Amino acid sequence: MKSIYAILFFLLIGVSFSISISRESLYELIGYLGYVGVFILSLISSSSILLPAPFYLPLITIAAIKGLNPFVTILLASIGSTIGEITSYLIGAGITAIKKWKLEKLKDLFNKYGELLIVLFSFLPFFDVVGILSGTTKYNLKRFIFFTFVGKVLKMALIYYSSLYGFKLIID
Repeated sequence: MKSIYAILFFLLIGVSFSISISRESLYELIGYLGYVGVFILSLISSSSILLPAPFYLPLITIAAIKGLNPFVTILLASIGSTIGEITSYLIGAGITAIKKWKLEKLKDLFNKYGELLIVLFSFLPFFDVVGILSGTTKYNLKRFIFFTFVGKVLKMALIYYSSLYGFKLIID
């Protein structure tokens, strides 16, 4: 029961932030909190289940423009985002209403292509569905976390460097 309350808490925070935060206040927040802000906002952004709260795009863009270290920014954003994605896995682990035959088909799919699905879908805003399915099929949590992290690192690096070089092209 405590895990449900924790999930609801993060969901509420994510929704509140997605409704109330603007790019200007995000810019100020990153300026004030720096790397801690990158981590916390990435965690909150990924903790909201099936609701768009993709702070990582403006967050990483602002971090790149402000000149934050790329390695540290990408690492902290990826760790925060990976931890946040565990909420969808836990929700999936609690689902028992799926018919057994469908669950077996999902398990086969994840046993065969789980790593690839997790890495590829971590680039998409609806990754929560993969997290829920991973939890539902009882996919190994450590493998889920590892491959989610790999996908998030690739995604954050792509966003960081695209933002950095895109911004430089616009200015120059």
